[in-house]
Amino acid sequence: MTDETLPSVDGAAREAVRYSVLIARAICDRLAGGEGLLRICEDPSMPTRRTVQVWAARRPEFGRELERARQLGGMSGKGGGTLTYSELLSHEICHRLAEGESISSICDDPTMPCFSTVYRWRRTIPAFGEMMRVAREVQAEKFCDVGWEMAQAATVETAHLTRVRLNQLRWMAGVLSPRIYGRVKPSEADRGPKVNTIMLRTFRTEEHPETGQTRVVGYVADEQSMIPTRDSEGPWTRLPTVAALSGPERAAQEDELARMKALHDEIDAQAED
Repeated sequence: MTDETLPSVDGAAREAVRYSVLIARAICDRLAGGEGLLRICEDPSMPTRRTVQVWAARRPEFGRELERARQLGGMSGKGGGTLTYSELLSHEICHRLAEGESISSICDDPTMPCFSTVYRWRRTIPAFGEMMRVAREVQAEKFCDVGWEMAQAATVETAHLTRVRLNQLRWMAGVLSPRIYGRVKPSEADRGPKVNTIMLRTFRTEEHPETGQTRVVGYVADEQSMIPTRDSEGPWTRLPTVAALSGPERAAQEDELARMKALHDEIDAQAED
């Protein structure tokens, strides 16, 4: 049987296609040949995965043939046995989880990956693991709503059964979302004592070796070696004017200026010669 012998269905019509022995056999033949159900249902001439699921549920003989074809194709266990990560399937899995469906029920769907594949995706693909965590938290919130509706509908005759079911829902909500509904909240890992580093600055007075001027210099410890490192310098102090000097100091200053002027004149004379 070839694909050319099959009727062409596409778009929304693929959801409403009626059961066909011809199409059912084609699906089983391709499954037995090792082709995945996801790839088969992407074919425009094939029904959607949802339609195949409905067929398998309503027609036990087709469900048995579908399972047998999967085993012949090397896909053991329940679920679709998908090994390659699919964003489309991952979003559908998380959507069904958030709506309250169990992961076991989802993986029993022949159009979905098997449980081991979903577990491997969650363990090796961080984005999918985070999606599942959020979906389970939403599922836990949904269980709270379901529990409230059960409590509201409880009667004297159903009180004991309702209590048993509420206890189970409470336990499941704690498992699915321990940070919110768990009796014992998970604690963060011990990060050890917090270390505070205090950096002290020191200041010293520095004197100019030629003029005798002074300035304030700041030092701070290096973060790695903790050795004081120069990081700031203040302005030099002003030189005193000649008028502000005392008699001996003024005479010494005038002698120094005269000596310097004579030295400069000598250098200029040698340069002219």
